[in-house]
Amino acid sequence: MARSIWTTGAGYSAIWDGAFHEGNLFHITEAIVGGVGCTALFGLIAVAVFMFITTGMKMSHSEHLEKEMFETEYGVTGMVKEKSRAYENTFSLGIAGGVVLCILSVVPIIIAGAADAPDYIAAICVAGLLVLIALGVNIIIRVSMIKSSYDALLQEGEFSKKEKKVKGTLDALSGAYWSLATAIYLGWSFWTMRWDITWILWPVAGVLFAAVSGIVRAVMRVDE
Repeated sequence: MARSIWTTGAGYSAIWDGAFHEGNLFHITEAIVGGVGCTALFGLIAVAVFMFITTGMKMSHSEHLEKEMFETEYGVTGMVKEKSRAYENTFSLGIAGGVVLCILSVVPIIIAGAADAPDYIAAICVAGLLVLIALGVNIIIRVSMIKSSYDALLQEGEFSKKEKKVKGTLDALSGAYWSLATAIYLGWSFWTMRWDITWILWPVAGVLFAAVSGIVRAVMRVDE
C-alpha cells in the first residue's frame, strides 16, 4: 500500500521531476520528488473536497429553484432581467476569453518543440499548459454559473417550466431504468459467470438511455 501511494505521488510529480531532477537545476533526489508529489496530491484533494462540501451546503437551500416551478414577487422578474441583460457582455467576454486561453495553452509546447528545447524546459511548458487550461476553465465555469443563476430565477433556457417538467419525468425514468439495467447485469453475470462479456451491457444501456431520453422529450413536446 505504501509503495503504491509513493508510486502515485511520483507519477503526479513527473513534471517537476523532469524540470528539476532530470534538468539538474537543483540537487533534488527522486525520493524527495516522490514525497513532494504525494504530499501535493493529497493536499489538493483535501482542498477540493473541502470546497465541494462547503459550496454544496451553501447552495443546497436554493436547489428547488432549479427543479420546481415558482412565481416571483412583483418587480423581481424585471430587476433580474435587467441584471441579466447587463451581464450578457461579461458572459460573452468570459466564455471567449476562457476558450482563447485553452487554445493558447499549447503555444509554449509548440515553441519548445520547434526550438528543440531541453527536456526540463518542455516539462515547464507542460506545467504552463495546465495552468492556462485551469485558468480558462475557471473563467468559463464562473461566468456560466452566474448566467445560470439568472436563468434559474427567470425560468429560462434549461430552467424553463417546460424543461423542469421534462427533467422531472426523466429523473423518475432514470432511477427505474438504471435499477433494471443493474438487475439484468447481475442476473446475466451470475447466471453465465461470464463477467468478461457481460460488461458490454453498460455501454449499450448508456446509448439506449440517450435514445429513450430523446424519445421522452419529443413525446412530451408533442403533447404540449
